[in-house]
Parts: sequence; C-alpha cells; structure tokens
Amino acid sequence: MRLGADEISRMIDVSAVKTEDAEQEVRNMARTALEHKSAAVFALVVLVAALVVQIRAHWARIAVRVGGSWIAASGLLMLGWSIRGA
Repeated sequence: MRLGADEISRMIDVSAVKTEDAEQEVRNMARTALEHKSAAVFALVVLVAALVVQIRAHWARIAVRVGGSWIAASGLLMLGWSIRGA
C-alpha cells in the first residue's frame, strides 16, 4: 500500500480539524487515518508474533501469552465502555 502526499497530510492534519472544514473533508481525513492506522497495528502484531515464535524459554512464551491476554481483555473492556457510553 503506497501513501501519497495527500494521504500523509490528511493523517497529520486529522487532529487539527478546523471549524470551516466541510463535513465530507473531515470524514475523508478520518477514514484515511483509520485505514492506515489499522495497517500499522497489523504490521506491529505480525512483527511481535514473529519475535515470540523465536523465543526458546518456556517461561518467556508464557509471559508473552499472559501479557497478550491482558491487552486483549483491556481492549474488550474499553470497547464495552465505549458501547455503553460510560
């Protein structure tokens, strides 16, 4: 996936939305940022998984699994709170 200058500028400017921006322009900026953020998270997960596979110590693999479980549980908790509106 190749990013152009327009997409990169949208990703940078998405946090600096001005009141005079058109609604569709704001939606395009947010969509571009979300698409590429998910690609970056996917790449990070794949790289971490590749590193974990190489670990030989049994206790270290268990520690990574426990850490991943806590991260997943925290994510589900935050998702639930955001859906609930708390």
